[in-house]
Amino acid sequence: MSDPIAWTVNVPLLTTPIIVRQLAAVTMIPLAILALLLIGLAWLEGNLHQLGAILRAILGVSAILLVLVLAAVVLFFNNRMTVSFEIDADGVRSRVVDRRAKFGRTLAIVLGALARNPTVAGAGLLARSNSSRFTGWDEIRSLETDQKRHSVLLRSNRLVLDAVFCTEDNFTDVKSTIEKAIHRSRKATRNNSESGNT
Repeated sequence: MSDPIAWTVNVPLLTTPIIVRQLAAVTMIPLAILALLLIGLAWLEGNLHQLGAILRAILGVSAILLVLVLAAVVLFFNNRMTVSFEIDADGVRSRVVDRRAKFGRTLAIVLGALARNPTVAGAGLLARSNSSRFTGWDEIRSLETDQKRHSVLLRSNRLVLDAVFCTEDNFTDVKSTIEKAIHRSRKATRNNSESGNT
């Protein structure tokens, strides 16, 4: 590959399926963990008759959290997130560069800690861990492109490793560059394995 390709793009949040799935994961994973812990404690203490109350409480918290997330996305982020991408010889780097996102993640962690709410703090920590990613060419097994949304999903065997959001102008070039880089990586891997077997 010649020179790295770098760009920044504003990604719509509520109309992009992969973003909606990630938002759901960030909010629901801590709740699922909390539910399992509460159910486990009820079982250990022999209070399984309280299972209904626990589930109602978890559903209530889930509904409140969903409303808060939607309000934050629409009112605070204006349904947009600024993300930067760079493609080079090693792979694809993505980074959330929106200052509002950094503030939101920090606020969630602090408020969760102050309120002794592990769900809110956990959501902030999960969001922080997903704010920057690197995917090497050898990790990618397949691509899923969406020309309408100008996006390329980088997949391993089953998981989405990252979503590359392009502009309307650079989508074709980025997609072609990624496909060529993956092809070169696979060819190099085959050559190395063949030379190792001889």
